[in-house]
Amino acid sequence: MIVNFSIHPLGPISKQFLQIGISDYASACDFVRLLPYARNSDKHQNDIVLQEGFGTCSTKHALLAELALEQEVKRVRLMLGIFMMHAHNTPRVAAILAEHKLIAIPEAHTYLRSANTLIDCTGVNFSEQNFLPDLIHEIEIVPKQIREYKPLYHQQYIETWLADHPEIPYTMPEIWAIREACIAALAQ
Repeated sequence: MIVNFSIHPLGPISKQFLQIGISDYASACDFVRLLPYARNSDKHQNDIVLQEGFGTCSTKHALLAELALEQEVKRVRLMLGIFMMHAHNTPRVAAILAEHKLIAIPEAHTYLRSANTLIDCTGVNFSEQNFLPDLIHEIEIVPKQIREYKPLYHQQYIETWLADHPEIPYTMPEIWAIREACIAALAQ
C-alpha cells in the first residue's frame, strides 16, 4: 500500500503537482506510474518527468522522492536495487539475452520504500513482483544520485559480477552495451 499524505505548496515540485490538480502523494504516484516509460533529455532537472510527460525508473522515482522531501516526509526512501534481469522477469529482453547466449545480467532499478512496502511507479507494465524475487542487493540513495552515482555503481557491480563469473565471455563495456539494448527494448 502506498504511503499517503497531503501535498502543500512547499517547493517547486509540490507546486507543479498542485497546479495539475494532484493534492496527495498516492495520486502523484498513480499519475507518474501512468506516464510512458522513456529516457528523459536531462536527468539533472528534478521535474523533467513533469515537463516531458515520461520517464524511467530513475527519473520517476527521483521526482517522487523529491516530492516527499519537499513535504518533509522522511518515511519515503529512494532505493537503488540490483536484480538479475532475465527472460522471465523482463520478457521484453528475452531475445537480446538469447542472442548473446546470456541467461541473465545484473540490472539496476530505482524504486521507493516506505517501511517494508516497496513502491514501483516505473510504469503500468512494471511491478515489484517482476524483480523482487531476483533482487540481490539494495541501498538507499538521494535523488541527485541517479545522475552519475547510479550508473557508476551499476558498472562497478557488473565488474564484480564478471570477476565472479569468468565463464561469461564479455567485458563490462560489452555487457553494458547488451544492457543498453535491453533498456531500448523496454521502451518500445
